[in-house]
Amino acid sequence: MTDAEERSRGGAVPRSAEGAGDRPVGQEPVCQDFSRGEDLLLYCGPVLGVRASLLPGVAVREPAAHVLLEHIREHPEVGGSIAMTLPLDGSVGRPGLSEFGRRVRVVFWRVHEPPAGDQIKRLWQSAKDGIWNVVLSDAQSPPAVCTAWDAEAAAEPTVVHARFHQRPDGGLRGVDLRARYGETAALEGRPLWTRLADPAELLCAVLRYGVKTLCRMRAADDGSLFTLGAALEYQFAPPAEVPAGVFDEVLRLVAAGGAVATERVRSNLETAFLIGYVTERGRVVADSTLKHPREEYIETVRQQTGFDLRGFLERGYTSVRPEYRGLGIGTQLLAGLTARAEGRKFYSIIAEDNEATKTMARRNNTVQVGSFFSTKMNKQVGIWTAAEFAEIASR
Repeated sequence: MTDAEERSRGGAVPRSAEGAGDRPVGQEPVCQDFSRGEDLLLYCGPVLGVRASLLPGVAVREPAAHVLLEHIREHPEVGGSIAMTLPLDGSVGRPGLSEFGRRVRVVFWRVHEPPAGDQIKRLWQSAKDGIWNVVLSDAQSPPAVCTAWDAEAAAEPTVVHARFHQRPDGGLRGVDLRARYGETAALEGRPLWTRLADPAELLCAVLRYGVKTLCRMRAADDGSLFTLGAALEYQFAPPAEVPAGVFDEVLRLVAAGGAVATERVRSNLETAFLIGYVTERGRVVADSTLKHPREEYIETVRQQTGFDLRGFLERGYTSVRPEYRGLGIGTQLLAGLTARAEGRKFYSIIAEDNEATKTMARRNNTVQVGSFFSTKMNKQVGIWTAAEFAEIASR
């Protein structure tokens, strides 16, 4: 029976290699193709009901999830991992994540609408559950939708782990996300997943390296592989001692973060008390600063909150490239600045809706002592400082 004939019956067809002998059922993990319908589905684990060669990997096209689910229900003792396609709008008309449970390791989320709140929340939860998220567009996806998801993938690479487009012939094409973060220098090489357009290869890579490691692995232009975050270098220096090229890149990194008005960033950095920055492979990947607040700003805060910040340094301009988030870099930068503050009082301004930065501030043993409405940010912000400085600021 040919592979096509077997697929038409909803059977499992593992990849075989010429000259490779068959293995007994259930002895070695293989990748199996369940083909019916219009979506991708791949199972990697002990063979279910067929004999197969040892070699893993198969290009998966048009699977039938019900067929695989039936096999798994008949053999609950069998492990294995699954890659599958699901619509991101939540209208799952066939077995989905709940039916396959923790076996699902890769999901190709098919999109025909631009990113929205519920979709982003679903991706975040999926990533939290250890699933590799692929945003998948196709010929029916409007160009504006594809562009919007390209931007989302570039901004949140630890949530949207990969971005593929499905060609009319069913093949997958990795979307080029080498666009820079704002005006900062592009990172070296390309994400490793761009070389894994075969879903079987992608699933095997996720199983081998894990989601957290694979999403940071990159292929250099010379073909070598490296992992982001493996060779970080932390530097702390006054502005005059920061190399000119690095200073300009820190400026661009702060601007790319989009959290502050940019017209005074250069002058504030030039007069800062201390600049902390992180480099890897010749790129500046994160920064934070202890800077002197302007007199008019101190007066504005005093009028709105009653806190007197004269004599305080402001800890701010913290920016971490998206590809490096989740590694604790921001926390290490803030700890380094605090250790080098030489006994000076300091505070931070954090938007009330910025839960990630507030969590980072708590880890650095600072507390919120007040809040006010920032006209420049057009939102409520909080004043954070070390507990021992809170009473001084409120006098």
